[in-house]
Amino acid sequence: MDHNFISSTVNKTLCLKCKYNEISHTDRATCECCSNSGIMDIFTDMLMCSECIRKEKDALAAHITPEKQEARLQSSRVKRGEREELFAKLFSECKARVKDLSDLELRARREELVNTIENGKVEIYAIDDETKGRKPKDSKTTGFKRSLAADDISINAINAIKTRQGKLSKEDKMKALLLKLPWIDEKEANRLMSAGTILARLRGAADTAMETPKVKVTNPFEKKE
Repeated sequence: MDHNFISSTVNKTLCLKCKYNEISHTDRATCECCSNSGIMDIFTDMLMCSECIRKEKDALAAHITPEKQEARLQSSRVKRGEREELFAKLFSECKARVKDLSDLELRARREELVNTIENGKVEIYAIDDETKGRKPKDSKTTGFKRSLAADDISINAINAIKTRQGKLSKEDKMKALLLKLPWIDEKEANRLMSAGTILARLRGAADTAMETPKVKVTNPFEKKE
C-alpha cells in the first residue's frame, strides 16, 4: 500500500482513505485477481499484487495501440453509416404514410406518438429504478457508469413551453372557457381539446350525414281494409 491504515470514523475496521481493512495494508493482504498473499496496491479500484498490476497495464497498453484505435474508429464509422441508412429508409416509409393525412389527422397522430414516447420514457425510468433496487448494497460498482441527462429534445421542449407562457392561443382560450364549467376538470379539458377527440367527432358527424334517411313508401293503389 502507498499509505498506512487510518481507521475510519464511521467504521473503525475500514481505512479512511481506501475503505479496505487493516490486514490489506500488511504483507498478509490477498490479491483480488489471483488470490496471492503479500504486499498489495490498489489499481482500478481493486487490491492487486505487483504481477497482476503489470498484466493489467500491459493489456491496457495493447488495447490503445494506434492500429486498434484506427480499427475502432473504422467500426464506429461503419455503424454510424448503417444507422443513417436505416434512418433514411424509415423516414421515407413514414413520410409516405403521412403525406395524405389532413392537418387534423397529422395532429392526432403526433399526439398519439408523443404519448407513446412519454409512456416509454417513464417505463424505462421505472425499469432502471427497479434494477437499481435489486442490486446488492455491498457490491462494488465496476465498469462504466451512465447518468441520465437532459438531451437537446428535452431542452427544446422546455424552451418552447417557456415561450408559450407569455402567449394565449385560440386553443388556450377555448380550454379556459371549458374549465369554467363546473363539471370539466383539467384532464377532461385536455381530452376534449385533443386532436384525436376532435377528429373522432368530425368522423362521426360525417358518417351521420352520409346515412340515407329511411322513407316509408306507400302504394296509392293498395286497398285499404
